[in-house]
Amino acid sequence: MKLDKRAKGNLRNLLPAGALCALLLVLPFITHGDAISHPTDYQTADAFYSNGDYASALRIFRRFAKNGDSRAEVKLGKMYFFGEGTSRDHEEARLLWLKAAQAGSAEAQYLLAGLYAKGFGIPKDTKEALTWLSRAAEQNHVPSLLYLGQSYEHGLGTISRDGCAAAGWYRRAADLGDPHGMLLLDNVLKEFAGKSCDSLRNSDQGSR
Repeated sequence: MKLDKRAKGNLRNLLPAGALCALLLVLPFITHGDAISHPTDYQTADAFYSNGDYASALRIFRRFAKNGDSRAEVKLGKMYFFGEGTSRDHEEARLLWLKAAQAGSAEAQYLLAGLYAKGFGIPKDTKEALTWLSRAAEQNHVPSLLYLGQSYEHGLGTISRDGCAAAGWYRRAADLGDPHGMLLLDNVLKEFAGKSCDSLRNSDQGSR
């Protein structure tokens, strides 16, 4: 079962362009969350998922999620979001990501922020989106750092454009070796030249 164009478009609409590129680098793999108690079973579920056997993958991920496993909650949320092996259900995806986010999963915090930023199944809430993005950024979650940078560079919801703040978030991503962060930092410093942001070129500052 392949994703239809509408489902792919929904994910694109969740995120700014630069952040989406970063997100696509980590999907469908999960890099954050609690350790899996039975890695072989989980790897089997991942293999089912990769081979398009969503029904089998869903059954295993549900079992792990029921036991409070954050990685399974994130993965299961994606399956509900896209309608893979089950009916598409953005609210169920949100609840799963919320549970994982509250447990400290940076990826879940990032995905949840995207829902609030774009209003998928819920009213748009820029403040809530920034809250979850900031929590993920505290864990040096690169896609969240890039998302925050773009939010300030272009203005997200009630956020005013702020080149210096954007440069600070890009700087943190760049310091972690992310090529997107390096490129976006260079671009924003050129765009906002003369805004007293030059100190950020060699700074550890994350945001103003």
